[in-house]
Parts: sequence; structure tokens; C-alpha cells
Amino acid sequence: MFRITLLYKDDRSIKLKIDGRLSGSFVMELKKEYLKLQEENNIMLILDLSGVSYIESEAILMLEQLPSDSMKIVDSPIFIQKQLQHIISKETD
Repeated sequence: MFRITLLYKDDRSIKLKIDGRLSGSFVMELKKEYLKLQEENNIMLILDLSGVSYIESEAILMLEQLPSDSMKIVDSPIFIQKQLQHIISKETD
């Protein structure tokens, strides 16, 4: 199962909640959604990962490659925080 839910949107940001397993083709789906948002609006993407039950290495690499000035990760489980620690710590600095 994988689901992307729109939680909030305004002129400067959009918040999406990700649920399920972030793996396989879903990684590319999330990246495609990010690129589409940036192309159309050039706004901050806020990813709520609280509903993610599994994240594969391909997803971690993809999140690491996204520019931190246009993407923020919030509400992630501990196991994801540990894997993405350097991304999350940059956001709080």
C-alpha cells in the first residue's frame, strides 16, 4: 500500500502525507510529484512521513538528492529519522 494525501496547500507551500511502504515504483511517483510541483509552482514541499512503515535505500537516496531549500521532512518515525538524520538536522539548523 502507498498513498499520498494533500494535507495543506497555499501560495508558498504544500504539505503531503505519505502512508505505506516507500519503495519500488512509489519512489519514482513521489519524485515525479515533487518535480511537477516545482515546475508548476516553485513552492516548498513539506513531506509528513508519519505513516511510512518502510523506506528502501532508493527512497533515501532520492530524498537526499532533493534540494533542502525546497523540501522539508516532518513527523517521521524514529527509524526514518536515523536514516535521514543529516537531511533532517540541516532543516533544523
